[in-house]
Amino acid sequence: MAVIANDIEAIDRVLDAFGYSGPLEGRTPRAARIVMFYRNELRQVLQAELAKAGRPMSTRRDLAQVICQCEGKDAQDRRLLADVVTRRASKALRQMRQQGIVESQLDRRGTDVWGSVSTQP
Repeated sequence: MAVIANDIEAIDRVLDAFGYSGPLEGRTPRAARIVMFYRNELRQVLQAELAKAGRPMSTRRDLAQVICQCEGKDAQDRRLLADVVTRRASKALRQMRQQGIVESQLDRRGTDVWGSVSTQP
């Protein structure tokens, strides 16, 4: 049902974008956007967890589960993990890498493994 509701919502957005204002049967109102993280909160959580871990962490498993636990969400929910990991955490980490806050390396499977940039005096 959630997938169908998302598809209908996407169609509604397209119709709105093209200015369609005719009658639609079964049109559902848009759901409110769910805010999991406020501005820069995700980056702060990622940076703190990487510093606390003291070891490289993969986005898919380690960091996603930590983020879900911080927010009180179910870490076994595949859809939530995919949303958090692929869309939000990965993007935040890439931006942080460009800013020199974190660094990444590829593991033997070709997956990014993230760590804090070591600051040495």
